[in-house]
Amino acid sequence: MNHVLNKRQLLISTLSPIHMGTDEDYQPTNYVIDDDALYEFDTLTIMKCLPKKEVNELNTIVMGKSDDNTLREIQNFFYKNKEHLLPMAINTVQVSRGVQQIYKSRIGKPANLEQGGKKVMNKLEVQRCAYHPYTYEPILTGSGIKGAIRTALLDQYNNDSTLPDKYKDKKANDGSGIGKNASRKIQQKIFQYVDRNKEEQLHKDPMRLVFTGDASAESPSATEVCFAVNRKKYPVKVNGQLAQSQAENKGLYQLLECISALQLRAFKGELTLQETTSVGVNDKLPEFKFSFSDIASACNRFYQPILEEELAILKHQGFIDYEWQEALKKILAGNTDQSIAENKAFLLRVGRHSGAESVTLNGLRSIKIMKDDPLFQANSKTLWLAANENHDRKKLLPFGWLLIEMIEGSNDLPQWPEVEMAAASLAKPRNEWLAKVSKRQDELNIKLQQRLKQQNIDEAEKEKIEQEAKQAQQREQQNKIELQEMRKQTMPADQAWLANTKENENWLQENNRLLDGLERFFQEFDNITEQAKKDLVNLLEDKWPGITKNPEATQGRNNKPKYKKRPKSIVEKMNMNS
Repeated sequence: MNHVLNKRQLLISTLSPIHMGTDEDYQPTNYVIDDDALYEFDTLTIMKCLPKKEVNELNTIVMGKSDDNTLREIQNFFYKNKEHLLPMAINTVQVSRGVQQIYKSRIGKPANLEQGGKKVMNKLEVQRCAYHPYTYEPILTGSGIKGAIRTALLDQYNNDSTLPDKYKDKKANDGSGIGKNASRKIQQKIFQYVDRNKEEQLHKDPMRLVFTGDASAESPSATEVCFAVNRKKYPVKVNGQLAQSQAENKGLYQLLECISALQLRAFKGELTLQETTSVGVNDKLPEFKFSFSDIASACNRFYQPILEEELAILKHQGFIDYEWQEALKKILAGNTDQSIAENKAFLLRVGRHSGAESVTLNGLRSIKIMKDDPLFQANSKTLWLAANENHDRKKLLPFGWLLIEMIEGSNDLPQWPEVEMAAASLAKPRNEWLAKVSKRQDELNIKLQQRLKQQNIDEAEKEKIEQEAKQAQQREQQNKIELQEMRKQTMPADQAWLANTKENENWLQENNRLLDGLERFFQEFDNITEQAKKDLVNLLEDKWPGITKNPEATQGRNNKPKYKKRPKSIVEKMNMNS
């Protein structure tokens, strides 16, 4: 099919914390928290930075019995050795004060006891946001952006039509009150991609002509770990006391890594529309086709009232962070407001805890209110908000809000002077935090390199000593072999010649003692010189005159030979060789 691809660059600003998940967690066995930073490390590289003693300790833990206690020991091990690990961090994330306190109080400890006294493990997982696999920089997923655009377009074409009772599903587990099958049928009906027999025709889904890629960070982007807490939208009193949400009553919260709020034009993506006018009328094409202006208009129409209502609720309840609110007003005023009015920019809500109103359609909205007998209502009763402490009820932020500007080229970039000054001010605390973390890592890296250098020197010295000892042992062994060989050459003739006389037996014992003494001498002085050998021969001759000369035999009684001198010994042979 002939077609033309029309593209727009997307400049994306985060207005509030964004968590677009990956089904991955930071585990306490691959991160440590020190001060206000989470340091992620690669478990395959930690052996390079740990001292050998600690490596052996870790191996002992890992090779032991695998149970909850093992996990606690590993957590404690990494926390205890964090200064060895921080220089090797592959990623750093800012953490709130409350997250830091919970980590320090729980790392390696059981959280509480279940009935029966069973210990419940503090696993301390942190749900991480989508990220680039090589740079570890956060990304805004194209599927999430497209899904939010789809919702806005569906709402526009639904035009507030109501939901038939047959689509309501008390068993729906997503809180919408509409089952997945019913939701699919509603979308087919609105976008008209079913035939007369109500068979799905996916090729006529108009969103197949809309393409969105992942939006990546233009520069190192800020992420932070915060609490997701649940709060009631409106004050409800029970027995004269303000009621809390079910999650708040149970102390339930989540630890989420989020892209930080108020990062202006920090991400760049692309929106592509497939143009089909060149092919004329074709029954295989979708009934609806969208322009860039259509998309911006639908998103602003749908999401802007939700943002305004949510801000009003947060302000009324006293939850809102007023500094953030003032910064948001500046961002959405002036040139931004004009760009939104001209459909060159639009609001969008994406990711976790976007709120039931942002993922369901007006008129079709049927939110399940969790009770013993679930109710279906057009509005939710609670909000999930980002907090620094799990018990906070002030300075809370909503999740998921983006501002997206569409431009055709760099020359089309609208000026934003009043906001650029605010952006510099907002970026200052983040830059100061980055500088502090970088300095901390640099200091620890210097210590690490010094230790590794000394470790290499120690290992080289140890290897040298071991090599010298091995060489000495080899020399000692060689000397023994040489002495044994000399004995073999000397002793057999001597033993045969002296076998039948007492005197010869005495000499043999004496000669063996002499040989033993020489062997010990050679062991201690393996580099003996030829002159030393001669001196030794002279010394022996002085002690036993004639010991180095040939024996002279005379006739004795019963015609048996009688020796005046001892037979030729190894000493003489040594003297001769000299």
